[in-house]
Amino acid sequence: MQNPLKLSMEIEKYIEKVIKGSKALDTESLCILSGKNVWAIDVNVVLINHDGNLTDAMHLCSLLSLLHFRRP
Repeated sequence: MQNPLKLSMEIEKYIEKVIKGSKALDTESLCILSGKNVWAIDVNVVLINHDGNLTDAMHLCSLLSLLHFRRP
């Protein structure tokens, strides 16, 4: 059985890599004042039950939430 902390870090790196590569989030639009102020976005995924295909489920819910996000 794999260490939960190690698994969590691996999943975090994977999701970050996929989100950056997908262009689901326009990082330029998060800039308020160039070089000074930007919006920060955190994606939190809570695992309730692990019956398989964990990374795909987390990847999809992260991407869909970012595609749904609208900056105020």
